[in-house]
Amino acid sequence: MRHSEGIQGRRAMERHRLLLPNFTVFVSSLCIMVLELTAGRLVARFLGYSLDVWTSVIGIVLTGIALGNSLGGRIADRFAPRRTLATLFLLASLGSAAVPFLNQMVGRGMLYLQVPWSVKILFHITILFLLPSMVLGMIGPVVAKWALAQGVRTGRTVGDVYAWSAVGSIVGTFLTGFLLIPLMGTVAILGTIAVVLACLGLLFLLRNRFSSFWFLVMALLGCIVLGFGGWAFAKKGQLLFSLESNPHLLYDRESRYSHIRVISLAEAPEMRILELDNSTHSKVDIRDPADITSPHQYDYIKMYASLTTLAAAQKKTLRVLVLGGGGYVMPHYIERHWPGSSIEVAEIDSEVTEAAMRVLGLPRDPSMHIVHLDARNHVEDLLRRKSQGEVVGNFDLIYGDTFNDVAVPFQLTTFEFNEKLRELLSHDGMYMLNLVDTFSSGRFLGAVWNTLRKSFPHVYLFSTEKGITQSEDWSTFVVLSSLRPLDFGTFDLKGVSWKLLNASEVAHLEKRSKGLVLTDNYAPVENLLAPVARQRGNWVARLELGRQLAYETTLLMQQGRFEEALARNRRALTLNPILAEGVHYHIAVLLARQGKWDEAIAEYHEALRQRPHVAAIHIGLAHALFTKGRFEEATREYQEALRLNPHFAEALAGLGSVMFRQGEFEHAAGYYREALRRDPQNVVIYTNLGSTLARQGKFAEAIEQFKEALRIDPYFTPAQLGMKWTEELQQEASSQAYPPQSR
Repeated sequence: MRHSEGIQGRRAMERHRLLLPNFTVFVSSLCIMVLELTAGRLVARFLGYSLDVWTSVIGIVLTGIALGNSLGGRIADRFAPRRTLATLFLLASLGSAAVPFLNQMVGRGMLYLQVPWSVKILFHITILFLLPSMVLGMIGPVVAKWALAQGVRTGRTVGDVYAWSAVGSIVGTFLTGFLLIPLMGTVAILGTIAVVLACLGLLFLLRNRFSSFWFLVMALLGCIVLGFGGWAFAKKGQLLFSLESNPHLLYDRESRYSHIRVISLAEAPEMRILELDNSTHSKVDIRDPADITSPHQYDYIKMYASLTTLAAAQKKTLRVLVLGGGGYVMPHYIERHWPGSSIEVAEIDSEVTEAAMRVLGLPRDPSMHIVHLDARNHVEDLLRRKSQGEVVGNFDLIYGDTFNDVAVPFQLTTFEFNEKLRELLSHDGMYMLNLVDTFSSGRFLGAVWNTLRKSFPHVYLFSTEKGITQSEDWSTFVVLSSLRPLDFGTFDLKGVSWKLLNASEVAHLEKRSKGLVLTDNYAPVENLLAPVARQRGNWVARLELGRQLAYETTLLMQQGRFEEALARNRRALTLNPILAEGVHYHIAVLLARQGKWDEAIAEYHEALRQRPHVAAIHIGLAHALFTKGRFEEATREYQEALRLNPHFAEALAGLGSVMFRQGEFEHAAGYYREALRRDPQNVVIYTNLGSTLARQGKFAEAIEQFKEALRIDPYFTPAQLGMKWTEELQQEASSQAYPPQSR
């Protein structure tokens, strides 16, 4: 009896002695998995969300763990475990806290543009995650040595340490994927992990193991409260870790699937851009979400709309299925032009729909039917319901607009999926798919063509650029699959330089794809799109670097440090000529602010050579020409800006100023009034209109314009002076009209 009680007592003592080591390795393994899963999401805004990125993340983190295990074993043999663990946890805490900063610095680094895309991915992820993974990997061997030193049985001790390490990894995986990322966001998660690791480090600085355990428990509870109650609602950590603020940012949230941002265009605030990770997904004119005529709108959307008109023929209503909601542009368009249509949208991410409802004009009670489900799952669900006797499907049109960065999800490109879509179409239905590729490579585009041809009798390939066959850059294509032949002889798409690929061009794609048909068993989409991924990555890196440079330039201009801003932009242009299209514009603005008009005009012309379709550059050039008295040239630039963006109030106001300076006050007033229709809160335009009316002798109307400007901004000095001047003119005119009678 005593022997049995002794055995039970020893086992209880062993369990007690192993409690803290097991808990330590559990938490460290949990943190490693949180770090690994968060890594892919964090770098997606610079590198995309591709197979290459995830392969690199997993490989680098495992490399760090392996190196850490090896080094940790050697450290465990030489140093006391408690002090060693304290040091390792504090180092891991610093490494985790530094990751968001390093992500911004590496992602926007000047030299970052100069390396190949595959090297860029490995370099970026290595800099961020190799060191923290290696430090966390050292903890396991140190804990194992510490546990064995407790004098308990070797086999059981090692087994428990391994088991609790595995359990920590499992919990970290589910906790991150199902709870932390959608609730807190990646930056806040890393901050919370840094605090947890710091608490563990402080724990091992305490001597009494019982008080240490309870300190650990309380510290972890505190971290949970801090993480969920504080950082989770502080814009997902943006207040702590962001390096800049974006005045055009309207929505910023992380979901289970992507980092969702909505921004307004600086040159056209009415246009709002939906960004998913590092990819611009949708553009919506918030004044009228169904309007697709803006020059800023995607050409493929305009092509979708024109092809829909061709397909609809004389139909008054349509039955459509939209795969990928995004900004809900096409559903809005269908509702506007075919009222009463049945519209079904499959959008996998409910947070994308929430963003559309909050800031992209989608009503809270839309007439369309929205399903938050993977497009493949929804299509299979429709077919299952159809087989059970429900009246579903019979769609006139199915639109495909789903992307993971630059790639269509592979399960939505296969022969098996196309067969399912065909079964859901009406007898004369059509399926439109939007994708990107380079014509020179053409492997993915060719494979999609081969695959669709096996399911549909008529397949047509369109590019949104006429000269695409001579270009090696990635571009957007629309693939139209139909159950009936279509005649494009009268097909007209105003404002888009589209091209229907001919037989020889299609033959080139078939040759490039080697006849590959995508199936559920074999669909190497991301490998086929490797050339596009490289180009896309360089473009994103250039864009991020350009944004950072623009932010720094604006900040220096606000501080009046024009020469410093000018030097920084010229240095950036020297280091990275690839940034020329944005830097020349910055330099032109800086020179204009310094009154160096001739130099500014030259820089504006160079910026337009790089980016001829940006209305803001035409406006800047027009202002410079106007200041130099070159009114005819200024008028042409203002008109070009207006052609590119018909809603650009500044272009209309500029034309008004040209007319004013030439003494054509009636025309000037007309332009100013039209500008105010587009920008009714602009005090400068009200003031200019007031001055114009005063010149015409319309003093009462002029005073009303000055009053409106002062209602918006009571301290706007030009409006105050203009009203005073106009009142004096009015009094002078009144005294001349009614001279005093002589006695």
